[in-house]
This record gives sequence, C-alpha cells and structure tokens, in this order.
Amino acid sequence: MKKFVVYKSSAGSGKTYTLIREFLRICFASKEPMIFSRILAITFTNKAAEEMRERLVSSLESCHHGKPVPLVLDAAKAAGLSEEDAAEKGKQLLKNILDHYGSLAISTIDRFSHRLIRNFTFDLKLPAGFEVSLNRDVLLQDALKRVIAKATPHNRIGRYMSKYAEYNSEESKKFQPEEDLYRLVRFMFNDSHGHLQKQFTPNGRNDYEGFHEHISHTLEKMY
Repeated sequence: MKKFVVYKSSAGSGKTYTLIREFLRICFASKEPMIFSRILAITFTNKAAEEMRERLVSSLESCHHGKPVPLVLDAAKAAGLSEEDAAEKGKQLLKNILDHYGSLAISTIDRFSHRLIRNFTFDLKLPAGFEVSLNRDVLLQDALKRVIAKATPHNRIGRYMSKYAEYNSEESKKFQPEEDLYRLVRFMFNDSHGHLQKQFTPNGRNDYEGFHEHISHTLEKMY
C-alpha cells in the first residue's frame, strides 16, 4: 500500500524545493517515459504554479549540460540513482516534458477544478460553452432572479416576499423585490458584515422569516 506523505513548513522554508524534489524522485524511480503526465501538482496562485514549472525545467536543464544541480541529485539519491544516471535520466525527462508540455499538470486549484468540470459538463448538466464569472454582483443578481422566480403563494419564499411587501406598505415604501433584496444581499456579503452570513446556515436556509427578523433587528441596532 502506497504511503501518504504530508510536509509541514512555514513560509520561506523551502516548500517548493521539497515538492519539486518529490516530483523528480517519482519520475526518476519510474521506467515510464510519460510518468510526469500522471502527477498532479496543484497550488493556490498562478505565481506559485509558474514558479514550480520554472524551477522544474531549470533544474532539469542542468542535466542537459552534464552538471545536475543539488535539487536533482537530492531526488536522484532518494530514487537510488547515481550522479551519472541522474544526469542521463534528467536529460531524457526534460526532453519528454518539453515535447509534451501540455501534459505537465502543474496548475492552480481553481484551474484544475475548471478543467475537471469542463470534462464532465454533460454529467453535470452544464452547457458545453459555459463561462466562469468572477463578478460577484452579476452572480448575486442572477441568483436573486432564480429565487424570485420560484416564489409562489404556497412556499416559504412567496410567504416571505408577501410579508416583506406588507412591511414596506406599512412603512409607506415602494416595494421593489429584486432591487430591495439585491441591496440586502450585497450588504450581507460585505466583508465587514460577515457575521450576518453565519445566521444563514444550511440548517436554517429556508427560515426566511427568522432571517428577516434577525437582519431587521441588526440594522435597527446599527442605525
């Protein structure tokens, strides 16, 4: 059974070195030329992913010149290879990577997730040409339209909106559901009001009346 290894370290302590060394060790220990294409390396930022790719390629370039850098020698030693064998295997690995660079899976978590979803759009019932939006306002507006469209006199969304309309009528305010709810949701998702999101937990997701009461009480105290 293959072991699961966890490396713990603080910022600037050599995580990239350790991860690239492990990447190379796996490649050096295998006889499969395309073994690198079966390794998934994911990180948080584009900058970190680019740094890992550059570090990997630049390290292997030293093998091309017959003088493997310590990182390569470290990985080779862990894989049971001599310095001469490390240089030769590193040179061949570099050629394989450059010839099939698209198969080098070093990317960010979000890019990997996007790629995964792209491959399963049919199973996920998504349109083949779907686009990812990073505009929070657009996403909130679309979500609100979907929620409002589900409102009927017989469900909780409809009853909540009816009560909200009554409240606006008592306060002599014009009832504009989409606009009013959009302002409320934007307020709730503001970074400085994150504590309001905690009130809207999965267990209480349909408790619109209680949520409205809590929001109203909070706003009264603030203003």
